[in-house]
Formats: sequence, C-alpha cells, structure tokens
Amino acid sequence: SSTRDDAGDLLRPDLVVHLSDDRDVVVDAKVPLSAFLDAAGAADDATARLMMARHANAVVQHVDRLSSKEYWRRYDSPEFVVLFLPAEAFLSSALEARPDLLEYAFSRDVVIATPTTLLALLRTVAHTWRQESVTRNVREVQQLARDLHTRLATLGTHLGKLGSALDSAVGSY
Repeated sequence: SSTRDDAGDLLRPDLVVHLSDDRDVVVDAKVPLSAFLDAAGAADDATARLMMARHANAVVQHVDRLSSKEYWRRYDSPEFVVLFLPAEAFLSSALEARPDLLEYAFSRDVVIATPTTLLALLRTVAHTWRQESVTRNVREVQQLARDLHTRLATLGTHLGKLGSALDSAVGSY
C-alpha cells in the first residue's frame, strides 16, 4: 500500500496490518544495520563500542524519519508507527549505547518492536479497538433505550388523555 504526504511525496510503508473496524497499524521494517554489522566484525572493544554508538544513532535517525512521515494521518491508525527490528540483538545493542531510545521513540510517536513484541503489540491494539467498538455500541444502545423510554412515556400520556376523553364521552352519552 502506498500514499502521498502533504507535499505529494510517495510514502510506502513495508506493512499495513488491517485490523477490526477497518483500522490499520503501519509497520516499517527498513532497519539501518551497517554500523551493527561493523561492530560485530570489529577487531577491538573500542571500535565495537564506537560502531554500536553509531548503530544507536542510526536507529534514532530512522525514528525521526518515521515520525516525520505521520502515517497515522493517512491511514485509520493509532497515532504511532511501528519500527520493526528483525532481531532482539539490534534493539538490545542500540539500548546499551542509548538507554533512552525507547522513551525517545515513544515521544516521537514511534513504537519499536521486535519479533517477540510485534504480535503482542498488534493483538493489544486489536483488543483495544474491539473494546472501543463495544463501548461505542453500548453507548448507542443506551441512547436508543433513552429515546424509546421517552417516546413510550409520551405515548402513555397521550393514551391516558384519550382514555379520559373516551370516559368523558361515554359519560356524556
């Protein structure tokens, strides 16, 4: 699926998960991994730490890019986009170098998910939407019941007046 932003630029998320009530969760799986791979192949610890810091910065930059796309304005989606990291190690390494990464991403309306958390996140969102839908339906039924009660009370009043008028007519007859 693709859409255009306000400037007319093409936006193409990697995945749009369609959930109940025609709602969507947008997932982006484009992950900057070159610094992570460089750290894995580093000859010494100092170089590995430097590359992990670069990896964390690359993830932060990707969070900023995703946030600026504002996918939630173009899809019927919650006000966040999911940044999917395909391995737990990519996130844990970035968190070691940048412990505030998750909080930073949340503040930018980006949720970082890994294989173990993505399904739980999607199910939680779907469950929340179902509960919202049930609540909305309950409110609608409640309002309809109030309207019915008011109308039945009005009908009862009219029938009471009709009965009184009939009693009066029979008495006059």
